[in-house]
Amino acid sequence: MKDMNKIQPIVPDEVLEEWLSESNAVQYETPMTEIEELKEQIKVLNAKVSLLEEIEKKKQSQTLYTLIEDWWSDVFTTHSSWDMETSIDSLVEQIKNWLPKEQSAAGSQNAYVECTVEGFNDCLNKIKRKLR
Repeated sequence: MKDMNKIQPIVPDEVLEEWLSESNAVQYETPMTEIEELKEQIKVLNAKVSLLEEIEKKKQSQTLYTLIEDWWSDVFTTHSSWDMETSIDSLVEQIKNWLPKEQSAAGSQNAYVECTVEGFNDCLNKIKRKLR
């Protein structure tokens, strides 16, 4: 089954090459400079998609310890000008984003599943409220 959450490149490289080949350029009367610009733009977009996938993968595999470790390092290097409140707000936001997303029991006709999902979401909301 294909992973629906995986970000796909805008246009795969092999399709891009065929689509923007010189023969297509002549057929559609598109100047080669525009085609080269389009190729570059699409390659940049594909690179950005790859970067987003890498960031998402890192976020999913990150432990709370490494999240706090990274935050600590940033606070004393990149963001050393931040005051205490701003630094703590940053950590709280990162932890909130790190927590799993709320689940949905929509479409389920199983009372156990609905109760479990409701309990899970309630627990997440209590943790988020305690962070502030």
